[in-house]
Amino acid sequence: MTIKARGSMSVTYDMAPQFLAASNLFIEEALQLESNCRNGMYTGEEEATAEVKHKGLVTAVILQCCAAMETSLYTVSVAGPGWHHGSNGVAVEDREYLKLFASDIDDKRGTIEKFNMVLNLLKLEPFDLGRNPGQDASLVVKLRNSLI
Repeated sequence: MTIKARGSMSVTYDMAPQFLAASNLFIEEALQLESNCRNGMYTGEEEATAEVKHKGLVTAVILQCCAAMETSLYTVSVAGPGWHHGSNGVAVEDREYLKLFASDIDDKRGTIEKFNMVLNLLKLEPFDLGRNPGQDASLVVKLRNSLI
């Protein structure tokens, strides 16, 4: 007796948690560098190296926080809200609805505008840019945009 079966599997992974966890580590290291500089632990070339490292860490935090937002937005747009709960947790109707607007979501709009578009499509409150988390999200995007 021969049994033949076909199946498919889709694996979705969001890098946002890694971006944010690494950012926390970078912040800790940047704070340590600041403390060491204030306490006179570096001299001359060491201080210059610490300053370059500090700027690199802070820049990495800003870039990775924006990458986390973009990655999460993309994952929700493609895999659907609730994707992180597994296939039984995906809001399938919402995912299919978002697919209708995929090209609009993925166009050249800014990060916050895309987020608000998805939130509006899902009938959720958009970011209030005068309060957190919208205020902080907007600030980190503006910082990123001024760096690149």
